[in-house]
Amino acid sequence: MWEPTLGTVIAFMIIYSICTPLQGNTITSYYYRLIGVLPLKGQLRVESVVMRETFLNAGRVVSIGLLVWLTSAAGSEVLPWVLAAAAVLQIGLVWLLSRRAEEEQPLGEVPAVHAPGSESGSRSGMKASS
Repeated sequence: MWEPTLGTVIAFMIIYSICTPLQGNTITSYYYRLIGVLPLKGQLRVESVVMRETFLNAGRVVSIGLLVWLTSAAGSEVLPWVLAAAAVLQIGLVWLLSRRAEEEQPLGEVPAVHAPGSESGSRSGMKASS
């Protein structure tokens, strides 16, 4: 179906080189900001980085193993379609995460608690009669 040519390989390398730092920096900054907000306030920063790298590398090993198995079971003509489907799924994940982020409060923000009878309580806009 798709034949790898020199042009497509160079285009892939250029796009990958541009997008990888954008993705990595965004995820890393979010991760460190999340560590700073958690109850231990970053005391387990080294341990969390080690665990993050462990799971990232395990995911890479599993995904490469699945790709090798799929190629050997179904043939190499299926591989471009699998990679295209994985790219589309990642776009869908970004959309789902952005929807969820709109519903959640920002990191470190504590919800406001209002006393009963305060102006911002359940009877907003009504003044108490004295």
